[in-house]
Amino acid sequence: MFCAQSVPYKTTSKQPQTKMKTKPLLYSVQQALICFLAFSVFLVVVQSQINTNIKGVTMQGLHVVGNQILNGDNIPVKIVGVNRSGMEFSCVQSGAFSDGPVDQASINAMLTWNINAVRIPLNEDCWLGINGANPAGSSYQSSLKTYVDLLTAANLAVILDLHWAADGSTKATQQTPMPDASHATDFWTSVATAYSSYTNVIFDLFNEPFPCFSGSGMSCSTTNCDSSTTPAWSCWLNGGSSCPGLSYNAAGMQSMVNAVRNTSSKAPLLVNGLHYSGCLYNWIQNKPTDPLNNIIAGAHLYNGHTCSDSSCWTSAILPVSQSYPVLFGEIGEYDCATSFIVPLMNWADQYNISYVGWTWNTWDCGSGPALISSYTAGTPTAFGQGFQTHVLQLTGGNVTTSGSSSGTIGTYTGFTGPFPPTLIVYDDKLENGFQDYSWGTVNYQTSTPVHSGSSSISYAPGAAQSYDALYLHDGSGNIDSSQYAGIEFWINGGQSGGQSVRMQLVLGTDPAQSILVNSIIPGYTSIPANTWARAYILS
Repeated sequence: MFCAQSVPYKTTSKQPQTKMKTKPLLYSVQQALICFLAFSVFLVVVQSQINTNIKGVTMQGLHVVGNQILNGDNIPVKIVGVNRSGMEFSCVQSGAFSDGPVDQASINAMLTWNINAVRIPLNEDCWLGINGANPAGSSYQSSLKTYVDLLTAANLAVILDLHWAADGSTKATQQTPMPDASHATDFWTSVATAYSSYTNVIFDLFNEPFPCFSGSGMSCSTTNCDSSTTPAWSCWLNGGSSCPGLSYNAAGMQSMVNAVRNTSSKAPLLVNGLHYSGCLYNWIQNKPTDPLNNIIAGAHLYNGHTCSDSSCWTSAILPVSQSYPVLFGEIGEYDCATSFIVPLMNWADQYNISYVGWTWNTWDCGSGPALISSYTAGTPTAFGQGFQTHVLQLTGGNVTTSGSSSGTIGTYTGFTGPFPPTLIVYDDKLENGFQDYSWGTVNYQTSTPVHSGSSSISYAPGAAQSYDALYLHDGSGNIDSSQYAGIEFWINGGQSGGQSVRMQLVLGTDPAQSILVNSIIPGYTSIPANTWARAYILS
């Protein structure tokens, strides 16, 4: 058996026939084995079942341990959700609680996307019942509680976000550079008290801090995510006199942490970085002190904004994620396309970083990134389609993917999750009786790059049009085909990327239809350079 591109099957002296008579890997509906051919200098492949625990686990008991969010069963969970905008502006613009329905039918539509969380932006004045907001006070609070109870009853975590705020008697009708000391701590004392018994609620302390603005009086960059942000971090953390350019007295992140912890609430706290939450550089050095160590680093990422490319993600966000959980409270794309968010989600998945799409509202793209065109049907926009498809692929939901495979492999459409039991082929080493029958240069203990664990497989074929292949053979002969529904792995194209790679399944002694790996990597048309991407096929 061999894998090749546009080369007919043939037996070579490298191919002992005895190897073809044992049962090969059975990972779809038939007995199969995986092999690859790459016409390239360097290719890295890692097989790994994603253990993100997005669906099928309780969202109760959320808490932080190290750089992970755990539930009450101490199982790591990855937050993947949507924003539900409206509660921050409707009560000061249109006399309503929300923009669109917040009923069970709309939640049912959300659930079809296999999300596990909803972020709700709030208005400080509407919650506190001040400055002429309507609905406000107990009416606003009661409507919010009804919605939160519906969401949590559906096993969705809820992120409550202080989105719009204003100082003194000024009505909260927009974003401000920093929370105001006159109301923000009162807001969080009240909210934390009201939801102190909820263990599936996260408090997002302030939507998008941007204390370093033109005319702020601070010698700091207004755009760069680097060491020039140092003065802004002092304002961010401490507020007050540390924010010389503001026309009002600001509340720092530490004072809001204190406000929550002075109640009985143990909720995880989401603390967003600088530059409209686009920058986490120096977040660890300046983070507020939480006596419960129940703190999550937050960022908002959009195309064209601060930290909108993988080099910044790697330099400014990845180091934080190695010590603290990171949650992208907003991700979006202003062109109503997916060329930004899909690579971003792929990158975040590599490091178990959580993300929440902006937004579950029926706006057109001229009003900002909108995921849907119908609240009750959950019909995605073009932008929403990219987000929805990625999440469904990640969670084993009802995915319809236009496939180019045929014959024995079949067309991989309409799979309904959750995934069946997992058979690990490789996890730092070959597992479960799999053997190396490869031809070419293979290293099963490559230390860099690595997607997860400590090792990956590196493979370099011989000359172009050779019969070399990365060949992983099931040596046990005891795999039950009915237990498995697909094959998945992570792939990295190394420095060059763009390789042409075919995967072929071998059934007994006969090769099945092959498929280009490039066609089963969501969000990519070719194997990416210096980036890990998830590839999979469902039977």
